[in-house]
Amino acid sequence: MIRYYEIENCTYEMNAQNQPVLYAPQGYDPAVLSRNAFVLLPDGRWCHYLNAQEYQHLCALPAGQDANFHPGMFGQQLPAAPNTPAAEPQTEEQRKKDATIGNVLAANSALCVILAFVIGHVAGKDLYMLSALFLQIGLVLMIVVRVRYKNNLFGKILMWIYIVFGALVLIGTLLLLAKAQGYPYIFHFRRHFRWSGARLKEYLQKCFPILCNEILIGVGNMVINVVLGRQPEEAIAAIAVFRTLEGLVIGFFAGFSNAASVLVGKCVGAGELDTAYERA
Repeated sequence: MIRYYEIENCTYEMNAQNQPVLYAPQGYDPAVLSRNAFVLLPDGRWCHYLNAQEYQHLCALPAGQDANFHPGMFGQQLPAAPNTPAAEPQTEEQRKKDATIGNVLAANSALCVILAFVIGHVAGKDLYMLSALFLQIGLVLMIVVRVRYKNNLFGKILMWIYIVFGALVLIGTLLLLAKAQGYPYIFHFRRHFRWSGARLKEYLQKCFPILCNEILIGVGNMVINVVLGRQPEEAIAAIAVFRTLEGLVIGFFAGFSNAASVLVGKCVGAGELDTAYERA
């Protein structure tokens, strides 16, 4: 005999989807059954889908021993809400069918995108709308594949190809526009990355204190995290409050610092070194 909270004489079975369920006997009030996490099936029977804890408890009982699910057993007085059945496991035939449909949709997506670029390059402005239509269809098909058939490998690979290709097209378009409009310094790579030994030495001399400061800050934060990892919950909670207040204070003074940097930099750029010294 199985007693599930207020419901006595339940029967245990594995349903057609190989899920462990309890069936309630006839004669119980539907309100009582609903309160005890039973759901009404289309055939008129009331059943409860066992969760992992309940199923393990039932399996651990010796053969022939009554099962009693009582209040407080799993840290609750009564089930909070009716359990819902788990998704039906896919059969091998369904998996093959989904994989085939996903591959066909992904292939059609790739074909539409390829046709869009071919039409756009061959026909030019004459068939621009047709090219854009094929591109939109290809992207929509890709979205359908990624939403409906998430585990489709072809769809995943094709999605990343689209992302990389789209990024390359965007970067190439921006570079072409910059070259066409004559933006300075964008294509002057040698001027950007030209370093001499004297300049590198001067750079390191000026940056050495800053580098040391950042390295020490990083080491200090690492040590603090190591120490915090061994502290009780109360100490971590106190540190969390302190970090919030610290961030507010640092943010207040960092705002002044950034504003002063802008003013000083503006004066230095204008050649007003005395004014920059005073503001610094």
